[in-house]
Parts: sequence; structure tokens; C-alpha cells
Amino acid sequence: MPLRIPFEGTTLRGHLLPAEACAAERRPLLILNNGYDGTLTDMYFASAVVATRRGYHCPVFDGPGQGGALYEQGLRLRPDWETVLRAVVDHAGLRHRRSAAYCV
Repeated sequence: MPLRIPFEGTTLRGHLLPAEACAAERRPLLILNNGYDGTLTDMYFASAVVATRRGYHCPVFDGPGQGGALYEQGLRLRPDWETVLRAVVDHAGLRHRRSAAYCV
């Protein structure tokens, strides 16, 4: 499921990968975050596959300075990464109230 996470007048793009065999259930949420030189594809194969098999819903996203956020949107890396993660966590909370498929 594609994600558009509101962030400082734009959106951070990502995907919600639901837990296998229980996509519509309320499950723990594991927010996956890549590094400066990582991509969504890296996170998928390195972490998300295993986490979804173990029952976690996993949002993955490109933050400022990473992947599409850098190359397509021109968002540069920033030192206050807690601001980026706050936007992701806030979005997860909003989605939680709207849909059981994205919950904390």
C-alpha cells in the first residue's frame, strides 16, 4: 500500500507492507528506516520480508537525503532526524484511527 507521509509542506513517499497472513488485523508496527546510502529495496530485502513473516506491519519510506526524497524531490539530508521520524510516527497514529491495517 503506497504511503504519503505529510512532512514540512510536502510528503515523504513510502509503502506499508502488511504482516503476512494477517494484513487486515491489528498487529505491531515496525517502522523501518534506511541509511544515507540505502534504498527502499534494500530495506525490503534486508528487514521487511522477515518482519512481515513474523507478524509485523512495516512502513518503509525515503526521508530527506535518501532515495526518491533526494533525487526526485530534492530534499537534502538533515541532522535533526527526530523531526523526520516524528512525522512518520504521527502519520502512523492518524492512520491507526482510520484503518486497522496500519496500527501501533
